[in-house]
Amino acid sequence: MPVRIIFTDIDGTLINSDLKVTLNTRKAILGQVVKGNAFVPVSARMPQAIKTAAGQIAKICPMVAYNGALVLNEAGKTISSTRINTNEVVNLCHDVDKKDAFVWNVYSNNNWYCKDRKSKYIVNEEKLLK
Repeated sequence: MPVRIIFTDIDGTLINSDLKVTLNTRKAILGQVVKGNAFVPVSARMPQAIKTAAGQIAKICPMVAYNGALVLNEAGKTISSTRINTNEVVNLCHDVDKKDAFVWNVYSNNNWYCKDRKSKYIVNEEKLLK
């Protein structure tokens, strides 16, 4: 039988509202891994935040981070990486700052940057990433 890959989102799919992987989900995924199938978490999160969630199932696994901008193998080595020019990011953040109803946050490698850490949106995001 060919190897299959199980791709899963993190928030609301792999983990529940308590930020936990349920026992049934863990058993189902591990049952497939034992059969030789690959488990690949996919998220907008940074790699370290993916490891926090996916680590409830497997300590080592390939992953897709930053909505596909970074793909890592099981050893954590980069398979694919798409970066945005720093000046473009700065300009975009300035444009977002002009809008009252928006906040920005930027990931770079395992660093997370934002303008206002006290914003309710950032506080909520931070809870998810720990």
